Amino acid sequence: KLDGILALTDQIPTRSTADYATLTEEEIWDECLEWLTSMWPHRLNVILGDQMGAGGVIPTLVFLDRLKQSGQHGPYLIVSSLDKDNGIGDWLRQIRLFPSMKELFYFGNQQGRATMRKQFARKAVGPDFPIILTTYNMVMVEKQLLAQYDWKYVVVDEGYQLKKREHEVLEAVKCQPMDHKLLLIREPFQNNLAELWSLLNFALPNAFSSREEFDSWY
Repeated sequence: KLDGILALTDQIPTRSTADYATLTEEEIWDECLEWLTSMWPHRLNVILGDQMGAGGVIPTLVFLDRLKQSGQHGPYLIVSSLDKDNGIGDWLRQIRLFPSMKELFYFGNQQGRATMRKQFARKAVGPDFPIILTTYNMVMVEKQLLAQYDWKYVVVDEGYQLKKREHEVLEAVKCQPMDHKLLLIREPFQNNLAELWSLLNFALPNAFSSREEFDSWY
């Protein structure tokens, strides 16, 4: 399984970190979009690094918009931190730049969430079905509700808080039925094999199922 993934990704041109430092923000967005698009037909999940601060939000939304425009209406789920600048607030600001995409921020107290559930529970998945945005805490609290949907694409935005509770959040997301998933990394990778394996196991569980085998490679 891993050999097949490596053979496929080796066919895609890559750049060094130094090369990326010379690109404009728009050029980096284009590269991110190309990567997401190239992985889609092969049903490969993606880890997208945003360590240079160019932002993985815009190319991700462009990609989801293209899917919707092609008739693949989801449903789509985005999970992020409750951060008005770099978390869910960033997603809400940027998604409103796409008039064709409706969104629902699923968050709040029990009564408020019950009202929102009535909004999208009655809708069949189609052009008017909203992209669901929610927080780390909500995906754990409402994992049974969310598991009622067969998610076409799930985005987990690491943000700046996920490292504190990474395992429990990723485990809650793993419970969701989904076809594709994307993990956005906003912070530089640390020299931590346990952290790296956790991310790879989330994105490609069939290839990185054994922590012991992964450790033996190093």
